Amino acid sequence: MSKRPKELDEKLAEISNSSDEKIIDALEKIESSEHKGKLKATITAVAKIAGVHPNTVRNRPWVKSRLKVIKNRRKQLIDSNSDNSKLPNKPAVEEMLRDRIRALLEQNAILYQEILGVNSEMKRKDNEISVLKRRLNIKNKLK
Repeated sequence: MSKRPKELDEKLAEISNSSDEKIIDALEKIESSEHKGKLKATITAVAKIAGVHPNTVRNRPWVKSRLKVIKNRRKQLIDSNSDNSKLPNKPAVEEMLRDRIRALLEQNAILYQEILGVNSEMKRKDNEISVLKRRLNIKNKLK
């Protein structure tokens, strides 16, 4: 677990959540029908719209998978307009779902590691407390 102060961790989490919200809004703007031809579905475009650094976007694997989905949908629309077929491409949807599941599993693994770290930190603190209690009891007995 990190040795940063609790307040700093909270502030970093707040900044991360704020960035996530901005990125989600940017993705929705790119995906909306009124901006389809004007805005590219790229990491750089998302970062520019969201007002964050491109690395902030790159470090979130779910953004990459969502951009793939947007690109696939645009491609399908182009293909369907040229072919006049309205059926969605089933393999593309399945691949998108697989990518999303992979991203969720990766996030789950990261959270699990963090929980293990917090548990070990709690055990260490409990041990320190019990040692301090024993020392206090010994001092009280000697008085």
